[in-house]
Formats: sequence, structure tokens, C-alpha cells
Amino acid sequence: MDAELSSAQEEAHMPVYHPTPSQARLASQLTEEEQVRIAQRIGLIQHLPRGVYDGGRDGSEKKIRE
Repeated sequence: MDAELSSAQEEAHMPVYHPTPSQARLASQLTEEEQVRIAQRIGLIQHLPRGVYDGGRDGSEKKIRE
């Protein structure tokens, strides 16, 4: 019984990933290839600019304000 409870608690704290928009799986259920793909996406997201988008007055000046 304790082993079942421990396993359920671990799953409750394990992140859920969406390898495709229609799928949701626990991190432990992903294949190595899916894990690599998700890690690459996370790495790319970290390089996006942060801040508030400022469209500019006439639209010709588009920039991110930090």
C-alpha cells in the first residue's frame, strides 16, 4: 500500500508535457526523441525577447520594451 501511495504522489508532482497539441503525457512516458524535441523547443523559447510589445505610432517602429 505504501508503494502505491508513493507512486501516486510521484506522478502527482511529475510534469505533464504535450508532445503534440492533442496529447498530454507524464514526463516519464515520453520517448527519448520526444524529450529531446521538447528540450530543444524550451531552449529556443528562452532566447525570445522579454518585455512589452510596442507597435510604434505609425507601425514602422516595432520593438520590444524591457
